[in-house]
Amino acid sequence: MNINFMTWNTRLYMKGSRVGVHQEEIDFEKYKDVIKIIKTHVEKENGIAILQEIPYKSNITWKVHKLFVEFKNDFPKDQYSLIYNVSNENQIKMTVVIAKNEVIKHNKEGLNNNCCVSFFVNKTDLNVLGVHSHNAVELREWLSAEDLFHPNIILGDFNSGNYLKEKNDNKIMVNRENYLMLTEGYIDICQGEYTHHIYKTHIDHILLKNSNGFHEKYKYKNVKVDREVILSDHYPLYCEITS
Repeated sequence: MNINFMTWNTRLYMKGSRVGVHQEEIDFEKYKDVIKIIKTHVEKENGIAILQEIPYKSNITWKVHKLFVEFKNDFPKDQYSLIYNVSNENQIKMTVVIAKNEVIKHNKEGLNNNCCVSFFVNKTDLNVLGVHSHNAVELREWLSAEDLFHPNIILGDFNSGNYLKEKNDNKIMVNRENYLMLTEGYIDICQGEYTHHIYKTHIDHILLKNSNGFHEKYKYKNVKVDREVILSDHYPLYCEITS
């Protein structure tokens, strides 16, 4: 069995939202380019896309964001499973997991908030967490509150990583140390790959459980950080898991 994973911080919530005094207009053509990449992926065999910064509410009108309406139309529920969590009525963005119907199932007993989505891959024992944390400290706190939740795959935008800054490295040292504690027992299959095309930082990851039992059952291949896609400030990450 082949499972194709993609994780990508799309930065779509910026479109049509206000950040500070700046409001970015919605570029529907650019949005369609983003959707085309996502849809191409989920049409693959057992294609699963973990997407960060999908807009939910407009922080100008506080109504459902126009792009979220488009998003749901582009992935109708008779064909696709969309898993996401609404934590409050004024939530402006969230992490969303998409696959064709019958591929994934929401793990309601896992870590679930507007930034994190827990799900199972059907016909496997893969217990997956899609994340978008502000830093590693935050994610460790969220996970520590879920004593019985032990995902064997964690992927997404961690806003942290095991990398050194050329200057003022002390500013990220605590975040790096917490990332290393967070990844104990996992292998980072994108280690050494920068994933943010502006700052060249290593903050998006695909973590696999690092145990003999997991590696005897599952293999990974075709790991890729697609630096040809510059529709967001993050690059899409891909990998294929086979069993």
